[in-house]
Amino acid sequence: TRSSVSGPAAACWRRPTSVNHGAGFPVEVVDTNGAGDAHTGAFMAALAAGLPPAKAARRANAAAAIAVTRRGPASAPTIEEVHKLLSDEEPGDVAD
Repeated sequence: TRSSVSGPAAACWRRPTSVNHGAGFPVEVVDTNGAGDAHTGAFMAALAAGLPPAKAARRANAAAAIAVTRRGPASAPTIEEVHKLLSDEEPGDVAD
């Protein structure tokens, strides 16, 4: 599985036989520096934890959304912050 960020509206992940897209989160952007790092780190951590690619991508999109609301490259959120954003957007779909 490969992941890429395609801007503020979405990200995609590729598997050998498909390309899938996941929606972004509406946030007020302060600085995009570090968003890709936050996305990639969250995506890989979620896959390593056993989440399916669609849920891993959603978690990564949330991490990147939070990261762009902060100034500077060291803007990656904590897992608790990601869970809060996910629960605010999709109640009941966070604990995985």
